[in-house]
Amino acid sequence: MATDRTSLQRDKFNPLLIFSLALLIGIATALAVVVIDNPLVLLGAAVVLVGGILIFFKPEIGLLLVLFMTYTRMPNVAPIVRDLPNLSMVLSVALALLLIIRYVLFYERIDGWQRPIAFFGAYFLIGLASILWAKEPLNVSLGLLEYSKDVLLVAVVVILIRRIETLRRVTWVLVLAGLFLGTISVLQTLTSNYSFDYWGFGKVREMNIVGETSGIRIVGPDMDPNTYGLYLVLLIPLALDRLWVERNIFLRLLALIAFGVITMAVIFTFSRGAFVTLVVAIALFLMKHPPKPILIVLALCLIPVLWFYVPSKYLERISTLTYLIPGIRDGSGDETVAGVEVATATRDISFKGRLSENIVGLQMSLDHPILGVGLDNFKSYYLDYSSALGLDPRRVGRGAHNLYLEFWAELGIVGLVWFLALNYVSFKGLIRARLDLIWARMFEHASLPSAYMISLISLLFGSIFRHLTYATYMWLFFGIILVIPSVVKRELEHTRG
Repeated sequence: MATDRTSLQRDKFNPLLIFSLALLIGIATALAVVVIDNPLVLLGAAVVLVGGILIFFKPEIGLLLVLFMTYTRMPNVAPIVRDLPNLSMVLSVALALLLIIRYVLFYERIDGWQRPIAFFGAYFLIGLASILWAKEPLNVSLGLLEYSKDVLLVAVVVILIRRIETLRRVTWVLVLAGLFLGTISVLQTLTSNYSFDYWGFGKVREMNIVGETSGIRIVGPDMDPNTYGLYLVLLIPLALDRLWVERNIFLRLLALIAFGVITMAVIFTFSRGAFVTLVVAIALFLMKHPPKPILIVLALCLIPVLWFYVPSKYLERISTLTYLIPGIRDGSGDETVAGVEVATATRDISFKGRLSENIVGLQMSLDHPILGVGLDNFKSYYLDYSSALGLDPRRVGRGAHNLYLEFWAELGIVGLVWFLALNYVSFKGLIRARLDLIWARMFEHASLPSAYMISLISLLFGSIFRHLTYATYMWLFFGIILVIPSVVKRELEHTRG
């Protein structure tokens, strides 16, 4: 009956909508021609108008645009649009209004948002409560404001992912975003063209590489290299999944190219945490999908070619990971910091800072175990602890460089338990979705939950080395993951119906 009602509403309103839109377009065009004398502005207005009409009838187009712009940070870095209101947010608000309008006119269901919004809403309330005891209440308020914008975007995304085919397209858009950013980063590095920032998507920074040596590290769309590398790694399982599953040879080739340039871009960030996470992601995927012998041979032939382009300083930087192995010494003696014996790792500037940040995070968590110090207040307390610790000579507020310590230190056991519950529900939902697709013999789609599960494991592993920066990416991934069970359930109902 609901379907019939929806159909009747469409039949009733479509002629009226078409007439109204045509009338509005005519009036708007006439006014624009009279008022605006700049051809470029007129062209831009025409594109926006046509795009708006197209998105009204095909909201999925808006969804894919939002995802691509968000993952590439286009509204934040592209010269043409960065001075305008954030396009991702504008489009998210427009899509939210569109969903309401379509519900009123066509009685279209708005579902799939309950589980993600329940979790994200709980986090908002936990953070809001922390304003009562935070050292810097303004930091809490600003953090919640940014978080609210992210939640709006995620809510629109999860509502619009209604079918498994839409999820497949969403996956492809994420892979293409990685291909876009990775290609720019690789091209920029191989040509050493660091003076040109590729319209904001190819930023670089002079940073420490190894020891006292500094050099150029790519930061993509104006992020930091470690976070940029981590969020690129999350796309590796998705690209490999499309390479394994797609039947179209062009799409498989596209996925292979995306995998290659994303991998090289991760290397060019010089991020050790991203490198280790990359190895974990690829290893997990190959355990799930053992490659055929011919692919192993091709990979062995390709490795020496790619190896030629790996900077020599990168290999030297990665070799410093051995400093973390117990028993490795550089002959300069041991140190004891906060009762902990530390050796070679403290000779590396970067490791020394990370060690300080993690020890401070642990001390802060133990001093404020239940409720924490308040959302986005870790930096406000850092110097109080690091000065007493005496390991980090920097006199600026620092992040925890460990997501779990950050949750515990800022939001206490309450926040940490919330994050663990979020991950438990996410993994459980992905496993259930995969099994449901297998039982329904929809094998071509069953790999999608597995790919997102590997991306989630990679995120959690990489978060051992990173705190929550550029949080939009993480909330976006969790939103997509949380909605997958509902998408699969809806797909199976539609198939049986």
